[in-house]
Amino acid sequence: MKKNSKKKNKNDEDFVPHMEKIKQKEKEKLQKTFEVVFGKSKSSIKQNSRDMKKKIYIYGLISAVFILLITFLLK
Repeated sequence: MKKNSKKKNKNDEDFVPHMEKIKQKEKEKLQKTFEVVFGKSKSSIKQNSRDMKKKIYIYGLISAVFILLITFLLK
């Protein structure tokens, strides 16, 4: 039984550096995706985020009006 616990501990120790590598890879992928969506410079990030926020508000307002219209028409 002690042999199994030693093997398990060794695997756990090997697993931690592996998770750190995965986290680093995920961080790099996230940074690349962010740059693609928002851009690299501060001004492009501000402009793109402002545009995205406007689109979200507009589509949200249109959706709410559409749902309200459907609700009142079905009554």
